Amino acid sequence: MLAFFRALTDRLKALFMTDAALDLEAHVLNRAAERKADLLRQAAAFQAEGLTLVAAELQQQAGAIDLSRPLARVLPAVEHLTIEAPSSPQFSELAETPALPEPTIPPRKTNRKPRCKSR
Repeated sequence: MLAFFRALTDRLKALFMTDAALDLEAHVLNRAAERKADLLRQAAAFQAEGLTLVAAELQQQAGAIDLSRPLARVLPAVEHLTIEAPSSPQFSELAETPALPEPTIPPRKTNRKPRCKSR
């Protein structure tokens, strides 16, 4: 009997997870379509203003949006982060430079007598 309820609950969990995943997928697809439509509307507005070059560029970018490759537009923009920076002097090179001599400070001379507290 316990095995029956366990199988039933596992089946219900799978159904709920499938339903949630389908809802999420539908939401993502809808949001991508809204983004593309907004870009195309903005391109049409630029076209109406006579900015054909801007409109064509925006239409091209809207057409390049692809859910199967979500980072296709982002990766080229952050490629400079993966390029190594020009080399700077290494620590070993800095250690080879001669060190400055340490300053010598003479001891302080005072004319004070030591204080003795006596009662």
